[in-house]
Amino acid sequence: MLNLRCTLHLLSILTIIINSAMAAEVVAPAPSPATSSSSSFSDHDMAVVRAQSQSVLAIKDAITHDNSSCLASWTTTTNTSSSNTTSDVAAPPSYCSFNGTAGWFGLLCDDSFHITSLNLSSCNLSGSISPSLALLPSLSLLDLSHNNFSGPMPSSLGNLTQLQTLYLSYNTFSGLIPSSLGNLAKLRTLHLDSNDFSGLIPSSLGNLAKLRTL
Repeated sequence: MLNLRCTLHLLSILTIIINSAMAAEVVAPAPSPATSSSSSFSDHDMAVVRAQSQSVLAIKDAITHDNSSCLASWTTTTNTSSSNTTSDVAAPPSYCSFNGTAGWFGLLCDDSFHITSLNLSSCNLSGSISPSLALLPSLSLLDLSHNNFSGPMPSSLGNLTQLQTLYLSYNTFSGLIPSSLGNLAKLRTLHLDSNDFSGLIPSSLGNLAKLRTL
């Protein structure tokens, strides 16, 4: 009987100790979810936007006639988000679609505001290709077909190393096809027909291992 009482007494003491420890335990508050920055655009984003928009506007300047008003949306707005900005540039998301806002006609962008697609097919445009086109390094599709572009094809197009699709057919481009097109290692589709090119097809096009349509 004495042993039983001792055992019960010990159990009672242990219960009190356990309850006291549980009552003294401090529960750490759950971490609050991370909140995103109130600003959608970093300084790097703004630099990209400024460079890309200026390149596109230089392309527009080389176009002498826009009879179908395809480029009517290619206008700038004053960027007031940076105190260092003194000139009119395309304030984001002006030239790209963003949060349901329509961007400039014919342009598609990636999440970092780099232009990846320029499609001005069948816009009844006249003029030449600005060398500034080569300043769109993320461009994977360029379609200027079925217009009235003329003059030589800039050799700087060979700098568009991400380009996969190039449509320049049904214009009046003239001169030699630049050998620099052989640098477009990712190119899969190349249409240059129905132009006024002269000379031979550059042997460098044989470097385009991924080319499937010519």
